[in-house]
Amino acid sequence: MIFNDKAFTLVEIIAVLAIISILAAVSVPRFIDLSSNASNQALVAAVTELNGRESLLWVKIKLSESGWLSDEELFPSFDASVGSDYKWNPNANINGGSLQFKDNIVSLQRLPSTTTSPGNWQIIKESDGNKNADKDKDKDKEKEKENNGKKNDN
Repeated sequence: MIFNDKAFTLVEIIAVLAIISILAAVSVPRFIDLSSNASNQALVAAVTELNGRESLLWVKIKLSESGWLSDEELFPSFDASVGSDYKWNPNANINGGSLQFKDNIVSLQRLPSTTTSPGNWQIIKESDGNKNADKDKDKDKEKEKENNGKKNDN
C-alpha cells in the first residue's frame, strides 16, 4: 500500500482553525471599537472645523468697515453646516446644539464671541456611541462609593 503524504492531517487542520478562531476573537472587538473611535474623531474634527469658521468670520467682521458689533449680529452670518454626514438636532444655535455623526451624538456649547476673541465651540456631552465609556464611568463611580463607604466605616 502506498500513502499520499501531500494531504493535511486532522490535527493540523484543527490547529489552524484554533489559531484563526483566536485571531478572530481578538480582532473583532478591536474593529468594533475602531469604528466607534473613528465616529468620535469625526465629531471632534467637525468641532475643530466650526471653531476655524468662527475665527475666520470673526476676523473678517473685525477687519470690515463696520467692525465687530455683537455676537447676536455675527452668528446669523455663520455657516454651521459641516457636511452631509452630519446632522444638527434640530439646528445649530447661538448657544450650541446637538451634532450627530452616524450613531454618535454630541451636545455642543458655543461660547459667544467678544471684541477680543471669536466664538468657541466645545463638546460638553457625548452619548450613544460611547456606551462602553459610560459603563466604565459608572463602574468607577460605584468603586468610589464603595471606597467612600469603607473609609466612613473605619
